[in-house]
Amino acid sequence: MLEKLTIRDDLSPVKQAQLRREIAHAGRVEFTILTGRGQDKGHAIVSDDLDADFLIPQDTKGKVTLESGKTWVGIDFVHGKDHMRIDIQSLINLHPFFENTQYAQWLNDEGEVFIQAVKSGDVAEPMTRIDREETLEDVQAWALREFFASGGHPQWFQYHTKSLVNRYLERLSAAAKGKLRIPIPGGRYYVMPAGVGKATGVDVPIEPGQIHIDHQRGTAWVSDTDWLSFRDSPKGEGIAGILGGADNDDALWLHPFTDHDGARKVLAWRSLNQAGEYVRLEAVGSSRIPEWQTAGGEMIAFPPGNSRKLPPRVDHLMPEYQGLVDHSTGGGGAGDRRVVLVGSHGSRHRQGYRQPRRAGDVLQLADAQQGQLGRLARSPIRAAGRHPAHASSTRQEDRGGAAHHHPARGDDERLYGRDADIR
Repeated sequence: MLEKLTIRDDLSPVKQAQLRREIAHAGRVEFTILTGRGQDKGHAIVSDDLDADFLIPQDTKGKVTLESGKTWVGIDFVHGKDHMRIDIQSLINLHPFFENTQYAQWLNDEGEVFIQAVKSGDVAEPMTRIDREETLEDVQAWALREFFASGGHPQWFQYHTKSLVNRYLERLSAAAKGKLRIPIPGGRYYVMPAGVGKATGVDVPIEPGQIHIDHQRGTAWVSDTDWLSFRDSPKGEGIAGILGGADNDDALWLHPFTDHDGARKVLAWRSLNQAGEYVRLEAVGSSRIPEWQTAGGEMIAFPPGNSRKLPPRVDHLMPEYQGLVDHSTGGGGAGDRRVVLVGSHGSRHRQGYRQPRRAGDVLQLADAQQGQLGRLARSPIRAAGRHPAHASSTRQEDRGGAAHHHPARGDDERLYGRDADIR
């Protein structure tokens, strides 16, 4: 199927050569198919043994159709990464499994490794490679790369040393001012149940409770059983449900660690996430484990960790409903009310209050609940002594956080094809 695709003529020779290499060695792709029936999107494992171009489930979205009578196919290539930077939301939700001293040590490790790479010249090694399709103008487009490609060393001239270090510092500064990203041991791979691999002829040696990190296909393979339901889940939830409704095109952050009992585990979670949305699995021996280089030059694959410090997994939280809502009317009745606040580890805190009827009641309630859930939402009322002129319009704003909008990925793939055999 991939060999049927055409590469856009307006791309540079270097980019065309890169795409041809991707076609020849792709193990996993992201696809979009448009027909008169509708649109199919997702991830697929590449196989040479299928008797069809695409083997996909019946999940066609009929809102977008192609009325030309043809079939349009777009392909993008996905890859796993053996490095990662934890985001602020995951940092909060996984505390105290990851502690401040660890973050400080990992930041120091990365900085020291970078400085050593500058001194040895290793940092410039990727810039010395020149593809056969590249022209002299391509190399000369960046003066620093031209210098290294010509055999220069980062420490020959102060300007080049400062330029490399400043680019590294700028990256850290940008992360601190915008979205905090701290480097930690681990990687980023796309999840897929093992049954999909077996259907395409890929041998996935995996059992329930295990994970197989496949670098060639950029895939984190999990067992079909775990994908649907864990044996120890009181709610019968599996990886898909625990990770907030994960799909087969979702990427997982993977952090290998040696647990308190000496077992080698992999902590997996998804972004964005809520507290408790994670799974712990055992890495199959044939997995590609991302390694971490310490400041002393040691390569480690399973840094120490303690799973007992993880918050309760989300499917182990059992909320207690107090029957505050009158379902016949959709609201509450008269009389006293009680609210239950659930702490980060499932502890419950009760505070009684009566149904507020006037603005004064609201102010009194807000003062009584300082430090409790909703403090940030009520602070404008306390400060002004009245209701705010404009109420928050989103749930995220009420919680004091920024609202995140994630638009759907555009169909901007660089490869196109026609006449696909879809089943």
